[in-house]
Amino acid sequence: MDERLLDYVEDELYDKECDHTLRYSMRYMMERGLNFPKITNWLNENGGYCDCEVMKQVAPYWRAKFGDD
Repeated sequence: MDERLLDYVEDELYDKECDHTLRYSMRYMMERGLNFPKITNWLNENGGYCDCEVMKQVAPYWRAKFGDD
């Protein structure tokens, strides 16, 4: 996972409501050929079971630990 995933999801949710899926996270990963099962598992283990929870639960932890460029 990287900061660009968080930026992408944040941008997508800016003017849209979360549908309580990983729709935007999934799109980002699939368009870039990332290891979807591995990243999704990590997101779920860290509270990111949908895009809005990725932003609420995962993004603050990730950005505090690795910075927000």
